[in-house]
Amino acid sequence: MAEFNLLKTLDHPHILRVYEAFEDSTYIYIVTELLSGGELFDMLLKEGQFNESKSAEIIKQTLEALSYCHANNLAHRDLKPQNLVIESKEGHIFIKLIDFGLSKFFSRDIYFKEALGTPLFMAPEILKQLPYDLKVDIWSVGIILFMMLTGKLPFPTKNAKELFSAICNATVSESSFKDYAHLSKGAIDFMVHCLCSNPNDRWPADKLLHHPWIEAKERNDIPPEAIEEIQGNLKKFNGKFKLEQAVYTYLAMNTSTIEDEKYLRELFLKMDTSKDGKISKTEFIEGMSKCDKNIYTQRELEDIFAEIDTDKSGLIDYTEFLKAALNKTKLLSENNLHAAFKFFDLDGNGVITKDELEEVFTKGNANLSDKLCDAMIGEIDKNKDKAISFEEFKQMMQNGVAPEKAV
Repeated sequence: MAEFNLLKTLDHPHILRVYEAFEDSTYIYIVTELLSGGELFDMLLKEGQFNESKSAEIIKQTLEALSYCHANNLAHRDLKPQNLVIESKEGHIFIKLIDFGLSKFFSRDIYFKEALGTPLFMAPEILKQLPYDLKVDIWSVGIILFMMLTGKLPFPTKNAKELFSAICNATVSESSFKDYAHLSKGAIDFMVHCLCSNPNDRWPADKLLHHPWIEAKERNDIPPEAIEEIQGNLKKFNGKFKLEQAVYTYLAMNTSTIEDEKYLRELFLKMDTSKDGKISKTEFIEGMSKCDKNIYTQRELEDIFAEIDTDKSGLIDYTEFLKAALNKTKLLSENNLHAAFKFFDLDGNGVITKDELEEVFTKGNANLSDKLCDAMIGEIDKNKDKAISFEEFKQMMQNGVAPEKAV
């Protein structure tokens, strides 16, 4: 449950999404998104090794997840190919980081001391029982990349004692790769910056994302026409009602498909130039201005940014971006609206009451007050009967338009 509660706080395209947890007398069940592509480990076993282009794409996605975690002072501490899962067998590889059972938040004043992780991927400072921090994840990235590019183990030893000694005494430099003539200088340089025995010398995740070897393999930018389509979707987004914001979140999390999300999440990741897993106002305006038919002025984009930033944090989280940028015609279909209404109408009697809202949001640990639930009901309760019918619910969702100043 600790892992589930931690995952609920994480909101990034490359991190496993969790929906709900429940238990019976024997088990705890966790409901997550479906990832059908299998572990990266199994793909590596099957193919033997990857070319540099494929490896760079996988490492880039892994670093994007890590950069987000590290920006939130969270260390994964068990990074390995088994914990990098491929979303689907179809299309291009899209990685999701899973298994946060050993993850822990890091404080600048407190270092980790527990000897945790999988031995082959553990950094030397862990094995030496020295205080350590987020940089242990970067060492693991270097080991994973070596395995992908060579198809071999970096420390081919006979037992755990020899393995620990090899890791603790490792000195990785360009000359360490003299037997791997097929590797480019860029790939070697990247690994050298990951596999520094002194963690202070390892590059952080956000800096590694700008390493020339990664940037040289970068996929093309999102086409301008995709940005134009998103601009049209943003124009139709309005979260003026508290309940409406909650419904948009439900719809984005439960009714959108991989295909619906695909170009949106790539745009989100490209707009996030700081690689902290969130979009600032400056990043949003710069990203949305990269098309030939920009339909908004900078002032209008600032207003839309404020509209999307529903928690008023000054930054757009992934889910906030997703629910605003998804195609509203598909998102607000009759079937989707019925599904969302049913989610809130717990007793199935055809109306949503304050008690039902409180129960739904308490289950999600939102801790909504009576006053706020009353406000949700009052905002759209046309019949003044302290309950919301499906017609009122539907009208709220389908009649919402962007603020006049932003149209």
